[in-house]
Amino acid sequence: MKKLSLYIKYLLLCVFLILQYTSLAYSSQDKLTFNILTDIESQALTFYKDSDGFVWIGTYVDGLYRFDGKSLKHFVSASGFILSNNIPAILEDSHGFLWFASAGGGLTRYDKETNTTESFVHDPNEPTSLSSNSFFWAGKN
Repeated sequence: MKKLSLYIKYLLLCVFLILQYTSLAYSSQDKLTFNILTDIESQALTFYKDSDGFVWIGTYVDGLYRFDGKSLKHFVSASGFILSNNIPAILEDSHGFLWFASAGGGLTRYDKETNTTESFVHDPNEPTSLSSNSFFWAGKN
């Protein structure tokens, strides 16, 4: 219950930050930015702030976004950065790798130092591969 309360507080903080950014974007008459953030907010599945301060946003159908406090960078499966545009979970491990769990595209590990990704998927012919390509949450100990 305590973890759920903390999660809700974190989610509300992320929504507040996005709403604050959208109001700044709207007040500067940058309607395109305002529309993009409104679209992200309506389909966001998860928010994650990494150790470098970037906020990552996983969406239902529009891939992944990285917010650096000023601008958004968009990642989609067509770019090869991720394998699925449905990203319900994001996690950073103790080595600083970011993990993006997808619904249908397995797991993607992002190395921030080399700016490279590695994907892990289910292979029915390989018994040590992932048991499924669909993930809906992620956790760490």
